[in-house]
Amino acid sequence: MYYGFSEFGVGFGVNRMFLQSGGMRVIEFPDGGRVDIGFPDNVIKNVFWGDMHHVVFGSQSFTDKKNGVRCTITFDPEHRRGLPSDYFEGTVERFDPAKPEVVPCQSPSLCDCMAF
Repeated sequence: MYYGFSEFGVGFGVNRMFLQSGGMRVIEFPDGGRVDIGFPDNVIKNVFWGDMHHVVFGSQSFTDKKNGVRCTITFDPEHRRGLPSDYFEGTVERFDPAKPEVVPCQSPSLCDCMAF
């Protein structure tokens, strides 16, 4: 089952529109598994003139609290200038839901198969 809510904030710049998304989406599986999905941010460039295009940026998270697994995808990372805007980086990590700070992945079976 897929459900959730979203809230949007809009800001305008010169010839661009920023869309800040908030809320949470949830996927529940028949076996009782659940993944919470966050929202990245968006910008639509060339709103008034030029070829309009949409760019996703910021981070999006996928969290499975029951199994203590979190994936974070960063779209168009700031430290990676000069690459196409559809470039992204991601991390998969195990964490303790009681203390959700970052804990390096210790499971070779989880991390080794996550090559893109």
